[in-house]
Amino acid sequence: MTTKTTASVSAKKASRKPARSRSAGGSAAQTILNIITTLLTVPGVVTAEQQRKEVPRTMVVQFATTQGVHGKSTFANALTKLKKEQKIVVHSNSLPSMIEITTKGLTSAQPIHDLSAQTNEDYQHKVIFTQHQLTGNTLRLVKVLQQDGGKHQYSKKHLCVTILGLKMNSTWSNMLTKLKKLNIIMFDRDTIQLSDAMFPLGRDHRSRAEAEAQHEHEHEHEYGMSTNTDTKGIII
Repeated sequence: MTTKTTASVSAKKASRKPARSRSAGGSAAQTILNIITTLLTVPGVVTAEQQRKEVPRTMVVQFATTQGVHGKSTFANALTKLKKEQKIVVHSNSLPSMIEITTKGLTSAQPIHDLSAQTNEDYQHKVIFTQHQLTGNTLRLVKVLQQDGGKHQYSKKHLCVTILGLKMNSTWSNMLTKLKKLNIIMFDRDTIQLSDAMFPLGRDHRSRAEAEAQHEHEHEHEYGMSTNTDTKGIII
């Protein structure tokens, strides 16, 4: 009797459907709506020439992963839900594919204050420390790639041996493979750099330092000030 009851209970547990994730269903749809609304406030995302309140689909996908929306089907189902509710319009024929938020969508959305969307650096910080929580040599490697704004390539051998003091062995190769699968880096036989996915606002989007430098320059120009800048040692 006990064996039968235990087996019955086990069978019931096995037949239960897995719990819905936080990003499933309506939660994912609302998160995506909130992301679009937040991105519309980021300088450079929406240009003055744009007639619609829209953002690139790839950009929404990248920020969605940091907010717990995982999987192509989850994202696609959320878009379908939002389209049926007439909260978004997806312009698939444009290059790149764009997602437009409607007036109805705007009234239903709430900005995400911790989206880390103001600069690529903010996004990278969230991916590295919050989403994947990198540590050790993996973290050291990524931080080196970030030093120049992440926009330039490094020699794999120079980075590994000279900068990080590591050996180009299986441990090194496994580390690179892991980071590539996470879409953090890209590399070929000789070079390595941060992946395009680490620049959701575009590689040409101003870094925080560049934005602050321009603000300082404009401030000095406004008050008739000038400064001398030493550019020695900067590699372009």
